[in-house]
Amino acid sequence: MIPSLHESKKRLRSLLTYMPLRIRASRALARTSLVAMDGFTLKVPEGVFHPQYFYSSKILLKELHRLDLRDKYVLDMGTGSGILALAAASQGAAVLAVDVNPLAAKAAAVNVAANGFGERVFVRASNLFDQIGDKKFDLIVWNPPFYPKPSVGPPQAAWDAGDSYEIIRQFAATAGDHLRPDGTCTLIFSNDMDIPLIVGVFAFHGFRSSVPKTYRRFLESFEVRSFSLQDRS
Repeated sequence: MIPSLHESKKRLRSLLTYMPLRIRASRALARTSLVAMDGFTLKVPEGVFHPQYFYSSKILLKELHRLDLRDKYVLDMGTGSGILALAAASQGAAVLAVDVNPLAAKAAAVNVAANGFGERVFVRASNLFDQIGDKKFDLIVWNPPFYPKPSVGPPQAAWDAGDSYEIIRQFAATAGDHLRPDGTCTLIFSNDMDIPLIVGVFAFHGFRSSVPKTYRRFLESFEVRSFSLQDRS
């Protein structure tokens, strides 16, 4: 089948954005660096997603700062360096921060302690909700992997969501069991993703989506969507 003009343009855009990001990611993942961000000082070691290099982290920071998180319980899924967990804690939330990458979980714990939020943020390694038990949250925030490719290891889990977005499908199937009444999941997506398919997956599992907020940067745009459970009574 000959691809449509729309699909051809999308593939070209994906190539132009994906490859430079991969190059920058490889460089960032290959060394330990210190970064000042959002009022915090972060140590980002080799093999951990770097929040300063990639616009999605900055967008989610903006979204968190728009929320009233006082006395809320927040789950920072895929915490990486811990920047979103720190931002939520600084706004009065209690936070559980998890990452499938043990190196990231360790880095986040170090950053949380170094920035003085060890009493408000607890960090653990977890593959999605595997190590969370029956805890329920007011907000689950996630900067998910964008690419429908098999992951070859924990560092690449920040990028590769498995065939047909399998990791995001697993999240959508389980997240509802970990939301308090009126709780929400807030995620960011790239326009290189199949967003209608993903929104449909969430709908299948009983979620409704907010109107997306769109951010544009160079050749790529992003959508932030909040998902809440439909009335199950």
